[in-house]
Amino acid sequence: MDHELRVRLAGEAHTRPTVPISPPAMVLHEARFHDDGGEASRAFAETLAVAQGLGPLNPDVDHLLLETADGSWKWERHGEFSTWTFVRSGHFDPSAALQAPQFLTDAPGHRFVAAAVFVTADVPNDEELDRVFGRENAENERVGSMLSGRRAGVWTNFRVGADGWTRFLFALPDMNQFRAGRAMRRLLEIEVYRMAALFALPMAKKAQREINTLERLVGSAIANADKPESEILDALIDAAREAERIAQHTAFRFGAAAAYRRIVDQRLREFREERIEGLQRISAFLDRRFAPAMDTCTSTQTRLETLAKRVERAASLMRTRVDLAMATQNQLQLKSMNENAKAQLRLQRAVEGFSVAAIAYYAFSLASALVAPLSRTFGSAGEAVLKALLVLIIVPAVWAVLKRLREKL
Repeated sequence: MDHELRVRLAGEAHTRPTVPISPPAMVLHEARFHDDGGEASRAFAETLAVAQGLGPLNPDVDHLLLETADGSWKWERHGEFSTWTFVRSGHFDPSAALQAPQFLTDAPGHRFVAAAVFVTADVPNDEELDRVFGRENAENERVGSMLSGRRAGVWTNFRVGADGWTRFLFALPDMNQFRAGRAMRRLLEIEVYRMAALFALPMAKKAQREINTLERLVGSAIANADKPESEILDALIDAAREAERIAQHTAFRFGAAAAYRRIVDQRLREFREERIEGLQRISAFLDRRFAPAMDTCTSTQTRLETLAKRVERAASLMRTRVDLAMATQNQLQLKSMNENAKAQLRLQRAVEGFSVAAIAYYAFSLASALVAPLSRTFGSAGEAVLKALLVLIIVPAVWAVLKRLREKL
């Protein structure tokens, strides 16, 4: 018996199909962040599908490819964003302001990528490149690479134009439509994941400023060792709490940026770039402009982890100092209590001695009153002897009774 997930899992290898690309054509590609897990994006894609005569989409559908009279369009839902791709055949003026299809304009989410790729059959000359990207200068650096054994080429300046689109020129002198579609997919993924990864940079810069403040605070707390240990420990605990807050706030974005960077690096390797004379390769440009931003995020995360460990070590030392101080104080208190107990014991013994004397005196007085009538019989000498005997009996008896009572207590 087959497992119930066999067919579904086997089909995962064939999901998100690639759109074949044949020149001349124009590809418009947008990526939009979503806040609801992509449900609004899926609902919008379902509306477009129903308008084309298709039925409602399954709730777990993450992609859709449709052919319309105007061209092909594709929707894909990813972890934190959705992408929309529109492919239209024909010649287009790359220098003209682009007018996106209405469905791209109405798509939900916050757009962070808008790429316009113009597909041609021939490798462009400098004049054609100027028409697409403007005249090259220090403010408008152009990059490009030949791909897959020089069967295709890509040119761009990675700049957002006045109309909001980043332009690419994709030449296919010797590549079939299916390989061209896969190469196009890699190109668009490089742009999308590059931009998605860069969203960690502002967060990293802000975190660095906060880390600088915390490092100064921790350094000051450690340097001022003459302050009370409890005050230093409170400062370190506050620093640890703030470091943990920063770590929780940045963990997802830094983790996502690292994953996106790996995808960009992998797609660049799959390009199998070759140099175009006079131009910087796309990978070289990204190594110079994109990689440092990602290294900043990585170093910020490392600094944050190091700071947390440093605070923990310092707090541990302070706790040890506090524990030693408390132990010393406890020893002094125990010594004082011991001395007080000894003094109380001496006082108690003295009081007990007085108590024996007082009780014995009263007992003797009572006994003397009892033997007073015997003085007529034995005389005064006999009375004195009797009283002496009473003292010898009463004092030990009182002492023995009090001792027994004390032992019971």
